[in-house]
Amino acid sequence: MAAELTCVESEELLALAALGVLTDAEAGGLEAHLVHCDHCRQMSGNLQRTVEALPDALEPVAAPASLRRRLMAEVYAGGTHRRRERWWTSLWNRVPQSRGFTVAGTLAAAAAVALAVWGSTRPTAPQPESFAVVASTSAPQAQGTLTYFPSSKTSVLTVSDMPKPQGVGSAPPNVYELWLIGGNGSAHPAAFLTESPLTHTWSASIPADLTQFVSVAATSEPYGGSPQPTGPQLLSVQLSH
Repeated sequence: MAAELTCVESEELLALAALGVLTDAEAGGLEAHLVHCDHCRQMSGNLQRTVEALPDALEPVAAPASLRRRLMAEVYAGGTHRRRERWWTSLWNRVPQSRGFTVAGTLAAAAAVALAVWGSTRPTAPQPESFAVVASTSAPQAQGTLTYFPSSKTSVLTVSDMPKPQGVGSAPPNVYELWLIGGNGSAHPAAFLTESPLTHTWSASIPADLTQFVSVAATSEPYGGSPQPTGPQLLSVQLSH
């Protein structure tokens, strides 16, 4: 009977599972560990939401070998030790190198998952913070969570029970645009919520230092977005650090 996985070993497999490149044997051992480990189950959910938040609809292009080398060089420049080196090697060896793939799909997902794991599992790294979504009268059923990873200054917002965006006349449907709200009330465009065709949840990845803002808000804007909020507010997330 195979030895049970430790949390350290499971963390390495969680990133591969989020990208869908786990072998059957690895998946069996990981599932057995997740049954009784709350910490790893929470990390698994965070990584899955990170991947779902990234768009994957761009035209496929071939990833140059130099890009992979530069990314790896940046990681190792931070002084990672041997266990972390094995993790990165395993992850990148499973990212396709010889065929085309979308820039915002496979490569972006791998990079985001790697940053999330790296930031949340380093012994000295700050722990992720979670904030609840507050619905408005424009979307009263909306509920969800924003998870902020301080080490990578990246957050993932996931929302369910959102109404379908509407357009005006023959115009394309509106988009749900996210805003970072400063202490003086200024709004800074941050990202767009994207609906998952499988779960019908809405999610977005926000690359920003949330400690510089007091809240995150979502509004309905014309197709293509707006430089400033113009539509009704659908939800908000109050940030307290």
